Amino acid sequence: ELPLWVWLVWIPQLLQSLQRPEAKHVKPVLIQLSHMFPQALYYSLRAFLLERRESALQAQKHSDLGKGSIGPGSPTQKAQSHGQDVPGSLLQGSFEHAKEIMEHLRSRYSSLVSELEVFLSELGSKFVPTPEERLLAVVHALLQRCLKHTTATESEVPATLKKELAGVCKACFSSETVSKHAQFYEHYREAFLKALDPGNDSFPSHIQELIRRLKVWVHILNYNIEQKVSNQLKLENESIALLELHPMEIEMPGQYLADCEISSESMVKLECVDPTVRVVRRHGSSNRRIALVGSDGSTKHFLVQTSLSIAARSDERMMQLMRKMNGFLLQCKDSRERSLAFYTPTIVPLWPQVRLLEDQEFSTTFGEAYEINCGRYGREPDSPILRFKSIFNEAKIRLQDEQNALLEAFGTINKEVISENIFSQFVYKTLPSCNHLWTFKKQFCSQLAISNFLCYGLQIGGRGPHRIVFSKKTGKLFQVDFQISYDEQGLIPNDESVPFRLTRNLQTFFTPFGIEGTFIAAFTSTAEACLQAKGGFDSFLHLFLRDEIMAWAQRRMMVQDFDLSEKALNQIVCDSADGIWKRVKISLPQAENCSEDSHEQWQEKVIGLVQMATDSSKLCQMDPTWHPWF
Repeated sequence: ELPLWVWLVWIPQLLQSLQRPEAKHVKPVLIQLSHMFPQALYYSLRAFLLERRESALQAQKHSDLGKGSIGPGSPTQKAQSHGQDVPGSLLQGSFEHAKEIMEHLRSRYSSLVSELEVFLSELGSKFVPTPEERLLAVVHALLQRCLKHTTATESEVPATLKKELAGVCKACFSSETVSKHAQFYEHYREAFLKALDPGNDSFPSHIQELIRRLKVWVHILNYNIEQKVSNQLKLENESIALLELHPMEIEMPGQYLADCEISSESMVKLECVDPTVRVVRRHGSSNRRIALVGSDGSTKHFLVQTSLSIAARSDERMMQLMRKMNGFLLQCKDSRERSLAFYTPTIVPLWPQVRLLEDQEFSTTFGEAYEINCGRYGREPDSPILRFKSIFNEAKIRLQDEQNALLEAFGTINKEVISENIFSQFVYKTLPSCNHLWTFKKQFCSQLAISNFLCYGLQIGGRGPHRIVFSKKTGKLFQVDFQISYDEQGLIPNDESVPFRLTRNLQTFFTPFGIEGTFIAAFTSTAEACLQAKGGFDSFLHLFLRDEIMAWAQRRMMVQDFDLSEKALNQIVCDSADGIWKRVKISLPQAENCSEDSHEQWQEKVIGLVQMATDSSKLCQMDPTWHPWF
């Protein structure tokens, strides 16, 4: 008897339930949603259908070939792995259920589906990076892997890196590449294979030489891309179909995410696609940013992201968690007074590996501020990493103590290479006035605090400078690849020496007043909002973790001795949720045995977390590619 709009925010869970025993109860709800709110369902349903189609075909094939044995490496075991750890009948059934729901939607809204298919097909096929841009992304990722390697730069190239390089050479210069991109194949193949193919005699024997060659190729590809691909493209040259598209029924994405009643009359329609397409280059990757103009005159900017991993779907679940937490923050007095809210950009799945991600026009990354400073002073962005390794290797031999060697190398980088006011100078030169600076600093500090609360609570690590995206205009913050990692048992590990990122340049920009005031207050207020909404937050947390752990298990291929029965799944979810709640309670103000005048006692444990995040003995243990000195 619930009104249908109540189910709109639960569409991801409803679709996932099609591959579970409750599918027969979920299917009628989805059919009704397809009748009443077709565009709220269409994008997710289409991506779900495309993902399940291949998995269902593989499961059916393996089921026909190898019924019976479920031993490791058997066809049935592989089918279950490819079929995402779901029994074959349920997997096939989920595909059939989704197909039937899509047929209902298509028969009822044929003209709308035709418009949407043209729109999505053009976005997914015409706004992909060039072969040079894809090769640059791969080479840049390999360079980061080499820099992350813990051994000395004079050591031999590890076998894992050789294997990855061999795979890259094979994939980037395959027979398919010849047919589609002949000019790229002829221009780069011989030189690239000569320099980086592990099968050649000229392949470097030491990792230091491999790093040098990868950096040479990064510079070559960067230069060629800048010469060939402009930062600003014309839609008429990229997609005539989108330029001539005059949609009558397509709505602007992201309007069904608010948990409230929605009327069709209030929906903003898509008027057109802006004729200017911008190329956004960040940390080795290149994406096209399009602007969608609404019928009310509003404009939304979206990055067209391609070649995504399977784990990228986790971002949609994380956005859902943040939206739910925004409701709890609004209900809590302290967080409402501080206007605390997560920034949750819209994510629109187009294909299994292609999506639209809302990206503000004035957005940049924390790492770009560092790169601009490096460009100004003619310094390579990764030179501190190489120098840190060199100093550490020398000090380790001299001191015979790894921790003291790390501290010495870290201190040298802080003193001689990276100053503490790089980010502050970047912001000062970007904002027009002191009023803007004060507003930006307060908003950015609050946004980082509530984001770091989630980092600590969910034990999300790897927060490198290029994964922190913020708006230079509003100070709103969004973290890229904000995903939970799991150990072999499916539990959330604690792999990093610091609870969250609060490095020197952030400390200098916020000042002690900002950290002790805005940052800590926002951190504890978020924890208090979660505690006040304990019932609602705890229920959603269990649901979130269930979907996350199921998705993690689905990605694992050929796993032995890992039981994902319903009982085991529930136990893992409960253990993970209990660990999260312990960390949330640590973040709460401590009222016991505290005087009213001492905020240090009230916030003692959070102050301890801040001290841990800013402690040099902890920061020096972080991965050098994390840039703990910045």
